[in-house]
Amino acid sequence: MTDDKTESNFDCEGLRTPEHLCEPDPRTQSFVRVDNESGMIRPLSQADQYDSITKFTLLNAVPEKVRILFDTARNLYLYAWFVYRFYNVAEQQVFACLEMALRERLNDEMPLPEEYWPKKRRGQPPSLRPMLRYVIDRGYIKNEGFRTWRDRGIIRAQQRYEMEKLQEMQEKGLESMELDYSEVVVTDEYLQDYDYLDALLKYLPSARNNYAHGSGMLHNQVLHSFEVVSELVNQLFPVSHRASPRPGSI
Repeated sequence: MTDDKTESNFDCEGLRTPEHLCEPDPRTQSFVRVDNESGMIRPLSQADQYDSITKFTLLNAVPEKVRILFDTARNLYLYAWFVYRFYNVAEQQVFACLEMALRERLNDEMPLPEEYWPKKRRGQPPSLRPMLRYVIDRGYIKNEGFRTWRDRGIIRAQQRYEMEKLQEMQEKGLESMELDYSEVVVTDEYLQDYDYLDALLKYLPSARNNYAHGSGMLHNQVLHSFEVVSELVNQLFPVSHRASPRPGSI
């Protein structure tokens, strides 16, 4: 991380002057890309920025207005190369895209049944959490539609490995340790089913509300939100028939 006043002599937190419009934010340039095969390290480039965000797309079956908002969020991510704070604006916009997609998908099913609303808010336009809960209960989105759930064994085993290495570092008083992911072993316990949809129901509204009510959050780790939103929205469209409710749903 660098100071606000940089060698380029512009304030990266303030309004850009015309001569500095296209200068990269120095905070973006502080990151590197590691080649997993060769181990070579090089500075992050604009091409890397572009390649990272183009992985996440919406199907043509998704309404155009939703796709436009999604691309607005993707462009904000791309231009965060120049303005670091655009990363979190991009994440805020991708959550707005999710909310718009849910409203479009459920337009002819509004208003939602009263049991999806707290009594004090019944009769108001539906917010993100009730709509998510509704499409989950109706089976419009499924665990199998998310990469994180499909790769749960690998992801959970890696997380356990990282926690164990962190504990080892603390016990030995080390400041750093090289991680060798070839040591990760995926056992049956990591392949047990878990309800990723329930995790999303808790996480997405909370993350969205954090931005909606004003936030000074500043980080560039927002690609997972793009992944989740694109996978969720693509499951909503098209729908050739009404999905059957999940077992135990309202």
